[in-house]
Amino acid sequence: MRCEPLFDQAIAWLRKQGVHDIKALHSLRKEAGSLIFEATGSVDRAADFLRNDPRTAREHYIGRKGRLEVTLPTY
Repeated sequence: MRCEPLFDQAIAWLRKQGVHDIKALHSLRKEAGSLIFEATGSVDRAADFLRNDPRTAREHYIGRKGRLEVTLPTY
């Protein structure tokens, strides 16, 4: 309740920046997680920033553009 005026200001700023999603703060959080993943290449660091389990961060915040893929060598 005390944070509501601050949230309203943040949402108004996001709207001015072109974020028109219904959950603008969620979009900001998702973008921050993606930027940290891109900068570090680490799902664990992005998950720590988001305070999420790495699996949750990978599936919901980081997105599929940087998904970890494992390839096994062929013999």
